[in-house]
Amino acid sequence: MTTVASNEPFRITALVPMFNAEKYVAETIDAVLSQTLPPAEVVVVDDGSTDGSAGIVAGFGSRVRLITRPNGGVSAARNTGIAAAAHPWIAVCDADDVWLPCKLERQVDAIRRHPEIGVALTWLTEFLSPELPPGSITTRAPMDVATGPLITTMLAHHDALHTVGPFDEEQRVGDWVEWYSRLVDTDVVVHMVPEVLARRRHHLTNNSQREAAHNREMLRSMRAHLDRRRATS
Repeated sequence: MTTVASNEPFRITALVPMFNAEKYVAETIDAVLSQTLPPAEVVVVDDGSTDGSAGIVAGFGSRVRLITRPNGGVSAARNTGIAAAAHPWIAVCDADDVWLPCKLERQVDAIRRHPEIGVALTWLTEFLSPELPPGSITTRAPMDVATGPLITTMLAHHDALHTVGPFDEEQRVGDWVEWYSRLVDTDVVVHMVPEVLARRRHHLTNNSQREAAHNREMLRSMRAHLDRRRATS
């Protein structure tokens, strides 16, 4: 794993995978650009949006690099963005979520103290999107504090991403769970910053609202994880 000296500039690519996010993506990009430790570049991968998302991103001008691709799902968009990143550290923020201003700074502080870290995560809070009427989402209520690993908080070194491998493009819902299950089977050092540093939006088209598909893919990921453990035991 490549480490960072205490006086070395910390170069981060902020990656925003996007599909039909015209209601939310401007707020997401504003939060990324407003970081107290700004990323060296912001890359938005438009996964074949059919709404006005791409035009909104284009409005940010040279501050944001827009990559367009045919629709292939969020895993394909993430893999495209990771391959295109110009810098060794990659931070992912879904196009409907929001980072708090000091999110990257807090993670970099932790990595400078512990340069063996390959993947840094944070706690987050969840919120109902303001345009939703009460009772419109019934699957579960937003959590005040979510302390488990979620991709919209991830800052990862390119070497760690290469070690784990690409996101599974066959999975449209449980891709993060499947990828994280592979991560914990490696020797990559994962660190959780114990602070709420991001906000995850609940709205009617969240992947997590697609409960049946989500449950099936979660089960498949868990089985694959157990199979890998059995093969090495």
